[in-house]
Amino acid sequence: MLCLTIWLWTRTLNIDDKFGDMWRHTLSDNLKLSFEDEHTCCGYLNPKDSPVLASASCKIKNGYGCYLPVLFYTQIRLRGVYAGFVVFMLVVLAATVSATLQLVFTMDHERVLRSQSHYLFNRVSRRSSACVAPTRPDSVMSTFHEQQAANNGWAEDD
Repeated sequence: MLCLTIWLWTRTLNIDDKFGDMWRHTLSDNLKLSFEDEHTCCGYLNPKDSPVLASASCKIKNGYGCYLPVLFYTQIRLRGVYAGFVVFMLVVLAATVSATLQLVFTMDHERVLRSQSHYLFNRVSRRSSACVAPTRPDSVMSTFHEQQAANNGWAEDD
């Protein structure tokens, strides 16, 4: 966007030559007539520079050219365009900064949660490994029950 703004600004540096050429060769007489009547000017640089003779402004003896009204008209429009670009650039910059800050804070929060979960998992796994009773195989348990039954005089009902 910044490159587009700079490109547009450089294109407007020689705007006088472009509008003069456009006034003389490109614009229709109807468009020149309406501009001359609206801004009370005649021709581009002076009344002898490509005027529309049907214009009421060209009938004034000491009239002036439309160079300054064209320049003021374009400057007003270009100010609006430049202001729009600047506002857009500020919005993009603010969005970039806020997204970066959000990413940093989210990553920091996730790091804290991850370290807390690792701490709790390690703490629980240490406690659970200390509390688990050793298990005996089934053959040992069945032998143990047989010995208890023999000692007490009980018979196994298998």
